[in-house]
Amino acid sequence: LIEKKDAQHVKGGTSLFKAIRIIVIADLFMSLDNVIAVAGASHGRLMLVVVGLMVSVPVIIWGSRLIQAALAKFPLFIYAGSGLLAYTGGEMIVREQELSSFMAQHSTLEMLLPVLTVIFVILASIYYEQTSEKH
Repeated sequence: LIEKKDAQHVKGGTSLFKAIRIIVIADLFMSLDNVIAVAGASHGRLMLVVVGLMVSVPVIIWGSRLIQAALAKFPLFIYAGSGLLAYTGGEMIVREQELSSFMAQHSTLEMLLPVLTVIFVILASIYYEQTSEKH
């Protein structure tokens, strides 16, 4: 999760058109990620999705440098954000309509899955950081 000093960076385009294409594709993926995260956190409430996107999109667009500086200064925020996204993902799995009868039969799993998802994501990132440092 935390970028290392010698981490590889994505190669930029060699022409203006290629650079624009890379930026547009990256923005599309980041936008999709943002929409999914906001929709998952809203628990199906359309007004929360709309308000969440209205607030988060300008923050991402105009506050990206501020966010980057904060994450560089306080890398623990990266883990906190990852944990929050993992918890939201675990809740989305628990609330999945196709799994409702299964989750009703396993109430303990319904409570634990979001927390287990957070633990898995954090441990996986620590493992990744430790193994990538050796290479």
